[in-house]
Amino acid sequence: MKPEVIISNARRSLHAAPINRDWILEGTPEATGCPIFETSDRGDNVHEWQCSPGRFVWHYGIDEIVYIIEGRARIKDLATGVTTNVAAGTSILFQCGSSAEWTVDERVRKIAINHIPLSPKLVRMRAAWRRLKRLFGKHEAPKGGGLSNLPLGDEPTV
Repeated sequence: MKPEVIISNARRSLHAAPINRDWILEGTPEATGCPIFETSDRGDNVHEWQCSPGRFVWHYGIDEIVYIIEGRARIKDLATGVTTNVAAGTSILFQCGSSAEWTVDERVRKIAINHIPLSPKLVRMRAAWRRLKRLFGKHEAPKGGGLSNLPLGDEPTV
Protein backbone atom coordinates (compact mmCIF):
# COMPACT_ATOMS: atom_id res chain seq x y z
CA MET A 1 0.00 0.00 0.00
CA LYS A 2 1.31 3.45 -0.93
CA PRO A 3 1.72 5.92 2.00
CA GLU A 4 -0.83 8.67 2.03
CA VAL A 5 -1.50 11.94 3.80
CA ILE A 6 -4.27 11.65 6.38
CA ILE A 7 -6.01 14.79 7.60
CA SER A 8 -8.37 15.16 10.55
CA ASN A 9 -10.31 18.40 10.68
CA ALA A 10 -13.52 17.31 12.37
CA ARG A 11 -14.31 18.18 15.99
CA ARG A 12 -13.64 15.08 18.03
CA SER A 13 -15.92 13.54 20.63
CA LEU A 14 -14.03 13.14 23.87
CA HIS A 15 -14.80 10.06 25.97
CA ALA A 16 -14.21 9.28 29.63
CA ALA A 17 -10.51 8.69 30.37
CA PRO A 18 -10.50 8.33 34.17
CA ILE A 19 -7.39 9.19 36.15
CA ASN A 20 -6.16 6.32 38.32
CA ARG A 21 -7.94 6.83 41.68
CA ASP A 22 -4.70 6.12 43.58
CA TRP A 23 -3.08 9.08 41.79
CA ILE A 24 -5.72 11.68 42.80
CA LEU A 25 -4.52 13.87 45.68
CA GLU A 26 -7.27 16.50 45.87
CA GLY A 27 -10.66 17.23 44.32
CA THR A 28 -12.46 15.16 41.73
CA PRO A 29 -10.67 15.80 38.45
CA GLU A 30 -12.54 14.33 35.50
CA ALA A 31 -10.57 13.56 32.36
CA THR A 32 -11.80 12.91 28.85
CA GLY A 33 -9.89 12.22 25.68
CA CYS A 34 -9.73 10.58 22.30
CA PRO A 35 -7.11 9.27 19.92
CA ILE A 36 -6.45 11.32 16.79
CA PHE A 37 -3.69 9.42 14.95
CA GLU A 38 -1.40 6.44 15.35
CA THR A 39 1.72 5.76 13.27
CA SER A 40 1.80 2.67 11.09
CA ASP A 41 4.37 0.98 13.37
CA ARG A 42 2.19 1.82 16.41
CA GLY A 43 5.19 3.40 18.15
CA ASP A 44 3.67 6.89 18.25
CA ASN A 45 0.18 8.28 18.67
CA VAL A 46 -1.55 11.62 19.11
CA HIS A 47 -4.41 12.24 21.53
CA GLU A 48 -6.58 15.13 22.58
CA TRP A 49 -7.17 15.21 26.34
CA GLN A 50 -8.84 17.54 28.81
CA CYS A 51 -9.25 17.60 32.56
CA SER A 52 -11.34 19.53 35.08
CA PRO A 53 -9.77 21.15 38.18
CA GLY A 54 -8.09 18.95 40.76
CA ARG A 55 -4.68 17.72 41.89
CA PHE A 56 -3.15 14.39 40.92
CA VAL A 57 0.11 12.63 40.19
CA TRP A 58 0.81 11.17 36.75
CA HIS A 59 3.44 8.50 36.21
CA TYR A 60 4.71 8.38 32.61
CA GLY A 61 5.42 4.90 31.22
CA ILE A 62 6.22 6.32 27.77
CA ASP A 63 7.58 9.62 26.44
CA GLU A 64 4.81 12.20 26.15
CA ILE A 65 5.07 15.57 24.43
CA VAL A 66 2.26 17.91 25.42
CA TYR A 67 1.01 21.16 23.92
CA ILE A 68 -1.47 23.02 26.13
CA ILE A 69 -4.34 24.40 24.03
CA GLU A 70 -6.30 26.08 26.81
CA GLY A 71 -6.57 26.32 30.57
CA ARG A 72 -4.07 26.72 33.39
CA ALA A 73 -2.23 24.29 35.66
CA ARG A 74 0.84 23.95 37.83
CA ILE A 75 3.11 21.01 37.14
CA LYS A 76 5.60 19.82 39.74
CA ASP A 77 8.44 17.58 38.53
CA LEU A 78 8.62 15.00 41.31
CA ALA A 79 12.30 14.27 40.55
CA THR A 80 13.46 17.88 41.04
CA GLY A 81 10.65 19.42 43.10
CA VAL A 82 10.40 22.29 40.60
CA THR A 83 6.89 23.62 39.96
CA THR A 84 6.07 25.40 36.70
CA ASN A 85 2.93 27.32 35.74
CA VAL A 86 1.57 26.24 32.36
CA ALA A 87 -1.08 27.77 30.13
CA ALA A 88 -2.14 27.83 26.49
CA GLY A 89 0.94 27.76 24.28
CA THR A 90 3.14 25.82 26.72
CA SER A 91 4.98 22.73 25.46
CA ILE A 92 6.19 20.02 27.85
CA LEU A 93 8.21 16.83 27.47
CA PHE A 94 7.50 14.15 30.07
CA GLN A 95 10.20 11.51 29.68
CA CYS A 96 9.47 7.82 30.15
CA GLY A 97 9.84 7.00 33.84
CA SER A 98 9.16 10.55 35.06
CA SER A 99 6.37 11.54 37.43
CA ALA A 100 4.63 14.88 37.76
CA GLU A 101 2.07 16.37 40.10
CA TRP A 102 -0.61 18.26 38.18
CA THR A 103 -2.65 20.96 39.93
CA VAL A 104 -5.30 21.92 37.40
CA ASP A 105 -6.60 25.40 38.27
CA GLU A 106 -8.76 25.91 35.19
CA ARG A 107 -9.93 23.13 32.85
CA VAL A 108 -6.90 22.10 30.79
CA ARG A 109 -7.08 20.90 27.20
CA LYS A 110 -4.00 19.51 25.50
CA ILE A 111 -2.70 17.64 22.51
CA ALA A 112 -0.40 14.80 23.55
CA ILE A 113 2.07 13.02 21.32
CA ASN A 114 3.00 9.69 22.88
CA HIS A 115 6.15 7.83 21.91
CA ILE A 116 7.27 4.37 22.97
CA PRO A 117 11.05 4.70 23.43
CA LEU A 118 13.31 2.25 21.61
CA SER A 119 15.39 -0.16 23.66
CA PRO A 120 19.01 0.95 24.25
CA LYS A 121 20.16 -1.82 21.88
CA LEU A 122 17.95 -0.50 19.05
CA VAL A 123 19.11 3.08 19.70
CA ARG A 124 22.73 1.96 19.31
CA MET A 125 21.88 0.01 16.14
CA ARG A 126 20.11 3.05 14.64
CA ALA A 127 23.08 5.30 15.48
CA ALA A 128 25.49 2.82 13.85
CA TRP A 129 23.29 2.66 10.74
CA ARG A 130 23.23 6.45 10.47
CA ARG A 131 27.04 6.62 10.84
CA LEU A 132 27.44 4.03 8.07
CA LYS A 133 25.12 6.00 5.79
CA ARG A 134 27.16 9.19 6.37
CA LEU A 135 30.42 7.31 5.87
CA PHE A 136 29.28 6.03 2.48
CA GLY A 137 27.67 9.31 1.39
CA LYS A 138 24.09 8.09 1.69
CA HIS A 139 22.87 11.08 3.67
CA GLU A 140 19.68 12.38 2.09
CA ALA A 141 18.46 15.91 2.54
CA PRO A 142 14.72 16.29 3.14
CA LYS A 143 12.87 16.62 -0.16
CA GLY A 144 10.61 19.60 -0.63
CA GLY A 145 11.55 21.44 2.56
CA GLY A 146 10.20 20.53 5.95
CA LEU A 147 10.82 21.31 9.57
CA SER A 148 13.58 18.80 10.35
CA ASN A 149 16.40 21.33 9.90
CA LEU A 150 14.85 24.09 12.01
CA PRO A 151 16.14 24.81 15.54
CA LEU A 152 14.06 23.74 18.53
CA GLY A 153 11.64 26.37 19.81
CA ASP A 154 13.94 27.67 22.54
CA GLU A 155 17.12 27.66 20.42
CA PRO A 156 18.27 30.97 18.95
CA THR A 157 18.22 31.21 15.18
CA VAL A 158 21.49 32.02 13.44
